[in-house]
Amino acid sequence: MDTYNEEQFKIDFPKTEIGKKLLAETPSWMTISYSPIVNYSTPRHPTSIFGVAPFFYILKLLEKNPKVLVDIGCGINFFKNFIPEIVGIEPTDYPDVDEIDFFDNDFSQGHTNKFDCAMAINSIHFISLKDINKQLTNFSNIIKPGGRGFVALNVKRMIERTDEEDIIPGDQLSSYIKQQVDQALPNVLSYDDYIHNELDEYMNGNIRVVFEKEK
Repeated sequence: MDTYNEEQFKIDFPKTEIGKKLLAETPSWMTISYSPIVNYSTPRHPTSIFGVAPFFYILKLLEKNPKVLVDIGCGINFFKNFIPEIVGIEPTDYPDVDEIDFFDNDFSQGHTNKFDCAMAINSIHFISLKDINKQLTNFSNIIKPGGRGFVALNVKRMIERTDEEDIIPGDQLSSYIKQQVDQALPNVLSYDDYIHNELDEYMNGNIRVVFEKEK
């Protein structure tokens, strides 16, 4: 299992085809940031800083050469600008969305073993802490055996939807989430936990997991 290494990614990312394209197309007035806790910029969320850390995890999905990489809760389908094989699924009818749909239990059951790879960046965490295992299991269900998934969760969003009696004490929160992830996703390839640094709503997520589904 590995974790995000900011300094190493600064060296590796510009050498990739996606990195070359992104860096070439980024306006000169924007600063590229490799920090794991910086938002990425989009036309709907413009900033002067472009955080590229999510690509560290997405590149791990592309190692499987997926014919289809589905982006659950894709918003404006931002990542398709750099990765044509992405199919963006989003409940809101934005102009560049490929499919309008909502991720829930019915979606999971209706798309069992359907996609080569899948990612969900800050889009499936609108749940109670007690439902982490179930939600991640539903997410894994849509991926073909041998495929990979990347999920980024914002812990603050989950706490907001958790009943008081189900709140996990702060000093136990990290270990509890890791336990739930390990139960739902047996083959975790990358795991990053930033909840001790921040519980704010970073677009990149403060729990990030890449896993490979068992064949």
